[in-house]
Amino acid sequence: MPGFTKPQTVPSFAYPLQAHLAHLRHLSRPGVMSSVLQQRFSFTKPDAREAAPLISSYISRALEFHHASQHASPNVCSILQYYSYLNFATGVVLVYRPPNHASYQSHGATDLTKKVSSLDLKSEVVEIGKKGMI
Repeated sequence: MPGFTKPQTVPSFAYPLQAHLAHLRHLSRPGVMSSVLQQRFSFTKPDAREAAPLISSYISRALEFHHASQHASPNVCSILQYYSYLNFATGVVLVYRPPNHASYQSHGATDLTKKVSSLDLKSEVVEIGKKGMI
C-alpha cells in the first residue's frame, strides 16, 4: 500500500522490571486473564471465566504489595515483598494447576472464632493442622 512502510521495532527505554509490572497490571483484569487462560493455558471458556477473578485478585494483590514495598521503610520492606511473591506464586499455581495443588492451599492455621460461643482466656481460637507450616 502506498504510504505504508514495513513495521519497525522501537527500542524501549523502560526498565525491564517496569515492563513486567505493566504486563502484570494488564493480567490483573479478570477479562484479560480469562482470555489468556483460554488462549495460552487451554482452559475451557467456563473454567476460565470462573478462575479469572480469583487469579487476577492474587496478581493484583501481588502488585499492591510490591508497590507498597517500594515506598516502605527498610524495617517492613522485606515482609511486603514476601507477600508480593507469595500472592504472585499463588496466582501462577492456579494458572498451571499442578497435580494435587489443592491439597496445599492451607498454611496450617485455622481460625476457630466462629465456633466460639463465649470468648475467654481459655478459648481455643486457632488450630494448627498436621501439614501446617507454622
